[in-house]
Amino acid sequence: MKIIIVEYNMYSKSNYARLGVELLTQKGYDVRLWDITSIAKPIYFNNYTLPAHQVLPQEVRDKIIFIQKRDHFHDLVKGLTNDDIVIVPSNLNTVFSYAVEIFTLYNIRFGTYLLTTFLGINCKLTLFQLVKFHLRNPISSFKKIIFKFYNKHRLPVWAPEFILVGGEEESQRVASFSTSDSFPHVIKAHTFDYDTYLREENYNRDRIIKGKEYAVFIDEYLTQYDCQDFVESQTSPVITAEEYYPSLNKLFEYIENQFNLEVIVAAHPLSNYDKSSNPYNNRKMICHETINLVKHSTLVLTHNSTSLCFAVLYYKPMVFLAHKAFSDPLKNLRIQLIAKYFGVTPIELSNNNRYFNPLPMVDSDTYDRYKFTWIKEKGTKEKYIWDIFSDYLKK
Repeated sequence: MKIIIVEYNMYSKSNYARLGVELLTQKGYDVRLWDITSIAKPIYFNNYTLPAHQVLPQEVRDKIIFIQKRDHFHDLVKGLTNDDIVIVPSNLNTVFSYAVEIFTLYNIRFGTYLLTTFLGINCKLTLFQLVKFHLRNPISSFKKIIFKFYNKHRLPVWAPEFILVGGEEESQRVASFSTSDSFPHVIKAHTFDYDTYLREENYNRDRIIKGKEYAVFIDEYLTQYDCQDFVESQTSPVITAEEYYPSLNKLFEYIENQFNLEVIVAAHPLSNYDKSSNPYNNRKMICHETINLVKHSTLVLTHNSTSLCFAVLYYKPMVFLAHKAFSDPLKNLRIQLIAKYFGVTPIELSNNNRYFNPLPMVDSDTYDRYKFTWIKEKGTKEKYIWDIFSDYLKK
């Protein structure tokens, strides 16, 4: 049996690790990696460059098949057998519907995953906010609207054989992947971030920051034009560095003076700060260690990063940060809604004298509800995602 893992966001160290390539290989599976970024997302492919710290070693890259033409993709799929399985991203049908057509044509087994921690709140914008949102990049918005209407009844039937799911909420989304003739097999696992949590607990690593209490800020790389999200959507960053960093650094100074907590920055894993000076007034910035930094912290500062799940799992107090200068109205709305979920009011960074005191409290019941709803259902296995998937294949 071959397991084909398809990626359309460029294979990086981060997504290579979370997709369980090495674990599945160790279990004896013939794992193949297909990168279809250039044909599925050509604008993104031609304009985005992975930061150096995310580039896979050459010996790993040599094993990836980089597919640059549809005919090549077609021939590869045609060469698969009924025993092989393809694992694809959950929105492949809208991003690259041709793939689903070819899988269906040759009766190839394929499945997907809903394993990203996300509080799926229904964010409804006012008319003014909606106009502001689309004016960020009117050409891109127009293309998306046309694409949505044009493809509403033209997309191929999206009927995966299986779906790996995380929390209870993701299980409820499975119905949207079913047809009148088939319903995907639901493999109950947990989010990718919970896999990270299991590794952190199993390895029992020492703390990165030694011997002192600190607060950790979960960076989202919001001001940089080379951010992956902005390149893909062809939009500008949601806020300028001139508006963003001074207000953040003022809050950090308050926390350091008021609570005697050093503020450490957990740099976004796809950030590229190597190209610029430290915008956080030379505070410590550490990349690829967010879970360890959160685990041993006293306080977690975040906008609405999915990494807040680590604060939930370790029962850490959280402060949510909004900014009226965010050009994307959805950003502040999501921050407000998730803060409300945890029973707190977000800090408006532009109000430089309105912070918080004392430190926020942790409501363990709310944290548990978030965990089971969005991260991991009650009673599911305490095993790595791809161990659970391997169990499914053996049945």
